[in-house]
Amino acid sequence: NALVTADAFAARGQFENAAGFLRGALAENPRDFEVWLALGNVLTEQADGVLTQASVYAYREASVLAPTNPAPGYFLGLAMIRQGQLPEARQVWAQTLAAAPADAAGRAALAERLARLNEYPALVAKREVGDIVRLGTTDPHEQAATDGYDRQQRGQQDDEGSTQATPV
Repeated sequence: NALVTADAFAARGQFENAAGFLRGALAENPRDFEVWLALGNVLTEQADGVLTQASVYAYREASVLAPTNPAPGYFLGLAMIRQGQLPEARQVWAQTLAAAPADAAGRAALAERLARLNEYPALVAKREVGDIVRLGTTDPHEQAATDGYDRQQRGQQDDEGSTQATPV
């Protein structure tokens, strides 16, 4: 299965290989929602968490194939948060939540995270920005990604001892 193989490559940081397997799977079945979603995630991670035209395209294709599934909008919004595009992420998550059926998998978690994102000004005042995306997560990869964002927002020192700038 291409998803399993791609996930193994991605877990090792071999995003180009993961993307290659996923593109191969899409050549065989261009209507595979899960492969498009995985490709969006892999391409975003390959670009160090930055959305690229290719990753946005992959998320869009996944969304077209499963318009009520909240996963593409969730991951797109998460990447926007990691880039500091909080108003855009809020809009994507609100639209995603509105389109998702009440019983959709992940809908409740997305609603909780959107509520936290809506509390952003209070979180900034408390300097707890990483809590927006960490809320309820047990995924160590997601926690690691948000820890870096949180440290950046707090202006803390990174591993090399330099202080990162805190955006205003």
